[in-house]
Amino acid sequence: MYLDKEKINFDDTFKYGKKIVGKYLIAYVRENNSNYIKSGVITSKKVGNAVERNRIKRIVREAVININKNENYNIDLILISKHSNGNNNSLKTIDMIKDINYILRRR
Repeated sequence: MYLDKEKINFDDTFKYGKKIVGKYLIAYVRENNSNYIKSGVITSKKVGNAVERNRIKRIVREAVININKNENYNIDLILISKHSNGNNNSLKTIDMIKDINYILRRR
């Protein structure tokens, strides 16, 4: 996985990418010229405290790595975690993998 930290790429993906809403995530997806997923993870301060936000980011990153191992996608992917309903402690990597697979099928 390559974490995309260049602001231009974030701006272009927000502007020209397709918005897809999943159960746990909102995604902006756009094709790129590389053979891997360029991804960025965003969590709002509305999603719990810092510990919960960092846990969600770790789970999402691990899910993207697992998905990229199985198939090669050439996309820019920005994942935004949805507002917390207080059940983030039970959130597992497999839930995120299912949600990201749903998002990738809809692109």
